[in-house]
Amino acid sequence: RKLSVLHAQLVARHGRKDSTSIQNAFTEFDKDGSGTLDPTELTLVAENLGAPLSRDELRAVFDALDRDSDGRVDFDEFKNWWLGAKHVEYRAV
Repeated sequence: RKLSVLHAQLVARHGRKDSTSIQNAFTEFDKDGSGTLDPTELTLVAENLGAPLSRDELRAVFDALDRDSDGRVDFDEFKNWWLGAKHVEYRAV
């Protein structure tokens, strides 16, 4: 549930689903410039969108976005979520 709320707020704030909008949002949230989002940066995303996450919610949301389980959300994972890719599971969040 939280993941779908974050998604709706993200798209509402940043508008279109074009590559430029998605890249601009990702870059804004990638505070350390690593090219990936870590749990701390994802926490900031949620807070910026007015939907702070508990520790358990953060873990669940992060795990849902981090499809390859490498401990980071890369641009493709973020983009797939933004675009509402079917393989992002909105389980119990």
